[in-house]
Amino acid sequence: MNRSWNELAARVNAMTLRERFLLFAALMTILAAITNEVFVAPLAKLQRQHAAQIEKSSAAIEIQRSRMEHDLAQRRRGRVAELEAEIARVNDETQALEREIASLSAGASDLAALRATLTRVVRGFDKVALLRIATAEPATAPAPGVSATPFGLDITLGGGYLDLMDCLAAFESALPQARWGSIRFTAETTPPQLTVRIVAPRVGP
Repeated sequence: MNRSWNELAARVNAMTLRERFLLFAALMTILAAITNEVFVAPLAKLQRQHAAQIEKSSAAIEIQRSRMEHDLAQRRRGRVAELEAEIARVNDETQALEREIASLSAGASDLAALRATLTRVVRGFDKVALLRIATAEPATAPAPGVSATPFGLDITLGGGYLDLMDCLAAFESALPQARWGSIRFTAETTPPQLTVRIVAPRVGP
């Protein structure tokens, strides 16, 4: 072993300076290649694998985030649509209720004005008596859950036939826009009676 080292040392000593420099450069190149293959290359490969895993995980996280945002937006849009539909339904119910209240109020006002007009006309006839005046009931029952709205008056007068006809003509003159319903005349009572149904004219919107 010592002999081999001595022979190698002798060969190196016999080399010129240029040959020694070339030998040193070759040894350093071989050492660098071995170092790169044993240490640097595995570490670089491991780093590339980690970078690829991180990139893959980031892509998966981004896909999951986009999917969650899309699902959340879909749920929000669905909830907004439900709320808008509920608000529209409540608004429709409120408007229907307001219209019904307005109709009832207008109907009551119209009937009060109609009653006052009929009473005033009858007072102009000395030989005609106002026997009865009442709210006219609808001919058909209202639908379930819908309240019946008065729409006119039934008025019963007593007196002679000609006087009753004159009073009826006075009603028509005083209420040109009123609609007339049934008219019943009976001479079996004393005095004879005339019952008329008068539908109130609408004076409001």
